[in-house]
Amino acid sequence: MTTPTKPRPDNPEVKWTPRQKQVLDLLVKRYTNGQIGEALGISLDGAKWHVSEIISILGVDSREEAADYWREYNGLPARVRRVAAGLFAGGAALRWAAAAGIAALAVVAGIAALVTLQALGSEETPSATATATSIPGGAVTPVPSPPATPPPGGGGGTYAGFSIAPPAQSVPSSVVYQAQGCWGCDGPDAGFVRYMTDAQGATRMEDLRPGTLAAANGWAISAYSAAPDGSMLAFAACEDTEYCGGLGPFRPELRWRIFWSFDGGVSWSVAGEYVGWAWIGSIENGRMLVSEYSPEQERYFLVTTAGSRRVEAPAGTAEYSVPTLLRDGRVLFLAANSKDLLNEDGSTFIVAPSDIDRQISYVREEPDGRIRIGWNFVPTGPRPDPANGFVEAVYSAQGTLLTTERVYQGFLPTGYLGDEYAFGNLDSFQLDRIPYGNYPVLYDLKAGTVTPILGWFKESSRNRLLALLPGTFLRVANTGDCLNVRAEPDTGAQALRCYRDGVLLRDRGETREAGGITWRAVTTPDGREGWASGEFLE
Repeated sequence: MTTPTKPRPDNPEVKWTPRQKQVLDLLVKRYTNGQIGEALGISLDGAKWHVSEIISILGVDSREEAADYWREYNGLPARVRRVAAGLFAGGAALRWAAAAGIAALAVVAGIAALVTLQALGSEETPSATATATSIPGGAVTPVPSPPATPPPGGGGGTYAGFSIAPPAQSVPSSVVYQAQGCWGCDGPDAGFVRYMTDAQGATRMEDLRPGTLAAANGWAISAYSAAPDGSMLAFAACEDTEYCGGLGPFRPELRWRIFWSFDGGVSWSVAGEYVGWAWIGSIENGRMLVSEYSPEQERYFLVTTAGSRRVEAPAGTAEYSVPTLLRDGRVLFLAANSKDLLNEDGSTFIVAPSDIDRQISYVREEPDGRIRIGWNFVPTGPRPDPANGFVEAVYSAQGTLLTTERVYQGFLPTGYLGDEYAFGNLDSFQLDRIPYGNYPVLYDLKAGTVTPILGWFKESSRNRLLALLPGTFLRVANTGDCLNVRAEPDTGAQALRCYRDGVLLRDRGETREAGGITWRAVTTPDGREGWASGEFLE
């Protein structure tokens, strides 16, 4: 990323016109001149003139550098720095928080640092074709061989110890939740979608944003989040429709609400209300960690359907560190040395291996309770990638070191699918040769490959992959009201819950005829096994 030469943060800021601000916003979103003209209702020549004026005012050489300036000095991370000087001094804690996915602000800052604005001046959009790659629920199978004719620039190269496979179009038998946009970089999250892919790889995209806007009821949505397994979705919203995206002056009196959904985004309710700035942190197993920030302090709350409790940082915690949440409800804090993890009571949970001399970069919990921790380290002994690699260690749920399995440079997954797969995002610079932005990817941990998934990619967006659910799902449809899922295949059996159209139920692969009804064995979004009429499932 280039660094603008002026104006520096300590110099007087440019007094931008409203139109120039609009153009800068679109530059950060990687709009071409033609797209800027179309979006603002001006001619192509007019768009080019505004871009040229901005480049001249800043004294930079390109539109990429102008976009870097706007993102760096006018996004939420920069405004937080200006409001509370020194809040993130000693950036190890911030990087740890971003990598662990436990503060929306930190996540955004990390994403902003990764995104490479390539081909901004181009008026062309490349096309690509790709096959599908499979991760069936249960027994996960290896990625199939690459297509005979990969898309332009589709394969080759390496990243973080992985070889880059040719892109795939989809992942059969899966459901994906994805946020589009970059809160704090250039405005609020601009999209929230669900991709549903059948066993043949055909994908159906469902736009969930209209439902979230209706739930927010006039409040402005800033950012979406989700548990990696999709069991809970959430979004943050504020009462100010102009500045909720992170642009504009900090307002300590601004009210925020956190909304959540337990049925895949079909219905939403308010989880809590906060003041200043509020970010959604870790979401695990029906629990959510929320961070509330004001210039005086940052407070943390563990929120469940049973209520909310304040989470206090213990003595010995790194300054301004943000906690991470495990599925069993335990909360961990980064120790002052940035290498160890502490329990809420201040006792040490994880002690870093003796040869680690840099900070924790991510904390990930696997479905079986094992905990993966990565350190961005400078080794004191022989290691692969000795200059700037990551060491990753695996611990038991009780904090016992099991193994140091691998060293990847920059490996930062969003979530794991058992022992064999992980998923997340990489940008075009990291993937090498594939143009235009932030790509959802699937890591094959056994084969050592990373596969970009083109069907989940939207140009001019950040494409943040929030959750990936492998397996076959059935969608509730055409009920006119809702569909009862019952404990047994019988209309007289206990109703576990009545689910509205659009809710996804996991298919357990069994059918039964009873009482003139074809019953399908399903698992509800909250993990209960039951039966539902196949007439209202698709």
